[in-house]
Amino acid sequence: MNLLWPEGQPPGPWDERLARRVASLMLRESHDVYLLAGRRVARAFGLVDVTIPSLWRVQGKSLLVVPHPSGLNRLWNDPLVRARVQELWEEVTRVDTCVV
Repeated sequence: MNLLWPEGQPPGPWDERLARRVASLMLRESHDVYLLAGRRVARAFGLVDVTIPSLWRVQGKSLLVVPHPSGLNRLWNDPLVRARVQELWEEVTRVDTCVV
């Protein structure tokens, strides 16, 4: 799910205030695992100064922060980053009920 734009709509400018509101609502849902793509999304969920990738537990939820999939983001080119994302994903899916 995109924090700001419904499926099928073109993305507009990032609105951090709106993203925080949507993230807060999302954390009230029954999902146990959230995949957060990038620092701005992590910030919307209340995570600041995060290491990417990393795994956080907030309000009983697992928040997996991964690099943003933008072509400008070169973190995905690093095999160590990809391996760490895989490791964290396996950890979170082993422990929690995950809706993907």
